[in-house]
Amino acid sequence: MIVLAGGRSSRLGKDKGLIVLNGRPLVRHVFDRIAGIVDERIVVVRDQQQLENFRQTLSSVDRFVCDSFSPRSALAGMMTGLSHATGEHSVVLPCDSPFVSPRLVEHLFDQIGGCDAMVPRWPYGYIEPLQSVYKVSSSFEIGKRLLAEGKNDFRSLIDALGSVLYVPVESLTSFSPELRTFFNVNNVEDLEEATRLVGMEDLGE
Repeated sequence: MIVLAGGRSSRLGKDKGLIVLNGRPLVRHVFDRIAGIVDERIVVVRDQQQLENFRQTLSSVDRFVCDSFSPRSALAGMMTGLSHATGEHSVVLPCDSPFVSPRLVEHLFDQIGGCDAMVPRWPYGYIEPLQSVYKVSSSFEIGKRLLAEGKNDFRSLIDALGSVLYVPVESLTSFSPELRTFFNVNNVEDLEEATRLVGMEDLGE
């Protein structure tokens, strides 16, 4: 598991992963849901100061690593994580999806087979690269080349991989009712909605 936590959030006023939801930072929600089903836990942060801040929140991380590719981007953060990964496959996750589904992640791992990536895709073509499973070796080599060419977006990586299995998100509702797994906290309104949804979970709704 590679969790990308290096981004800044100007709209929320602090590191997004450290925003508190129901008594726990957002990154803790992600980690607690997924950590038990993966063999390796890597958190990618921006710099040493951010690393220390996150270290106080996450005590069972195998590795904290600082961004080592530039310019900084989510893809560069993923490449940093992949450069430290030791398994054959890794799921890449954002730090701000507090309802990420462990059953969905297990499904992606189970189904990837010999493909380079397994990527959820919406009917209108939008993809979810930050809730996807990747083959570590091929994704790292291709992603590193793309960054050197000045291409730092996930679509470029997905398009360049040799074999990608796209998963229609409408087929994933059995793993995540209402597809809440893809919910991100980007602003105050999202945080308020996440608080409401956590309350519903606590009530068993």
